[in-house]
Amino acid sequence: MDIMELGAIGELVGGVAVIATLIYLAVQVRQNALETRVASSQALTDSINQVNLVVSADPGRASITRRGREDYSSLNDDERTCFDHELYSLCHIWETILRREILGIADPETTNSARKTAREFFVGFPGVRAWWAQNRFAFNAEFTALVDEWIGNRPPEGA
Repeated sequence: MDIMELGAIGELVGGVAVIATLIYLAVQVRQNALETRVASSQALTDSINQVNLVVSADPGRASITRRGREDYSSLNDDERTCFDHELYSLCHIWETILRREILGIADPETTNSARKTAREFFVGFPGVRAWWAQNRFAFNAEFTALVDEWIGNRPPEGA
């Protein structure tokens, strides 16, 4: 074998090594992206669970939630503050899920589940709709438009 043949073999081996490295990196990037999505979905689930635990751990708190969902105006000032913070927390979580969907980085199953839950929450509870009418200003335009569509609201003038 002369030097030219050895050079050709070396180039072939180098080319195969580059292709193998690129395949390895592609697999690693895909796996990392999946792990990141799973971790993000878990973090969002954990956030919702924290809200649920606060409500379920205290019968008095659960009563505020139940009554607030049915009739927001029935709550006194302290109860309204508790209910407000519960709904701000849930809505900001749902807003984050929607934002991730818009950016194309959301897990579709998490997004679909959250959309169904949020929609039923707004459609099914008159107290939540009353709360939304007073607090919709606190959320981004995409989330506000989606909730308004669900409940058939027209945005107030100038909003």
